[in-house]
Amino acid sequence: MNTAALLTHDEHKASEAAFHGLPLDPKWSRHAQKIYLGILAVTNGRDIVHEEEVPDLTSGATGMARDLFGDDWSRSLSAR
Repeated sequence: MNTAALLTHDEHKASEAAFHGLPLDPKWSRHAQKIYLGILAVTNGRDIVHEEEVPDLTSGATGMARDLFGDDWSRSLSAR
């Protein structure tokens, strides 16, 4: 069994905001705000996540489907 703690919704939002250099939302829980401030202290408020670093999983899946099923694979799905 995995005993790692899961983030609540607002903790997740706070961490995402901190990594992207976005402002703190005062509606977040106190713990979410502590997470945000902790990340912000390390990143110095910079956006350390660049959009080009995030892989485009959709295009990869599309290319894989095309490789497996040929160029007209999407037409066979829409015909269903």
